[in-house]
Amino acid sequence: MLMAVELESVPNFRDLGGLQTVDGKAIQFGRLFRSQALSNLSAGDLGKVTALNFGLVCDLRSPGERLESPNICFDQTRTEILVPVFDERLGAVRAVDWRRHLQDPSFDRERATQVMINAYRAMPGALAKVLAGVFEHCETCDDRPLLIHCAAGKDRTGFVVAMLLWVLGVPYKTILENYLAGGERYFATGRARSVLDQVFPEGVPARAEEAALSVFRVEPAYLQAALAWIAEEHVSVDRYLRNAAGLTQTRRERLMHRLLQGPEE
Repeated sequence: MLMAVELESVPNFRDLGGLQTVDGKAIQFGRLFRSQALSNLSAGDLGKVTALNFGLVCDLRSPGERLESPNICFDQTRTEILVPVFDERLGAVRAVDWRRHLQDPSFDRERATQVMINAYRAMPGALAKVLAGVFEHCETCDDRPLLIHCAAGKDRTGFVVAMLLWVLGVPYKTILENYLAGGERYFATGRARSVLDQVFPEGVPARAEEAALSVFRVEPAYLQAALAWIAEEHVSVDRYLRNAAGLTQTRRERLMHRLLQGPEE
């Protein structure tokens, strides 16, 4: 029996194999992955990533994030790297912007939550072309695995993966659980404490501690904000995927054939 691939040096790297769909199928192991940046891999984990032989990697980071922490594990002669134009409306989900916001004396948890919600409302429009690129790739290219990642692996990645799971027929309860796990895994890395200590070497204010809970984790309200925007602009997720991301029935069937397996397989 195939098991999920895990990386010790990248805690928010996840194989989405085993997630169940509403019709009793499941995502195959070793086919669809999500992650934070892959810039600090151990030698053993580098070997695991290389062996996966990804066909498509969606790097959702900004140019500055990629320059600061370049991925070290992909052969671009074999792997298609999808790098979308970064939409500045998503600036709130960049680590450099977290630092800037935290330094603002008026940036408390309530304001941090609103900043994140605003960023999530921008995600469907900003990331529609990424989804279109995934759908097009799956229609025309080979069946090697797919990887979706950003810097932390929780926000931009969380939205794109949520949409892919929706396409595959994964129930919303499971989509939400998977989304929330991305935030908890990243928070458990201790990155929040590291950033706070760098920004406030003389001591971290209580309001910054509280604000960090909103920007270094995720909340159901964030993903729901993206879905609310979709409902306002496109009526439903399916219409959004069709009209904004080019999801045809053929492409949907191809993605499902590529990534799912039946209960007897």
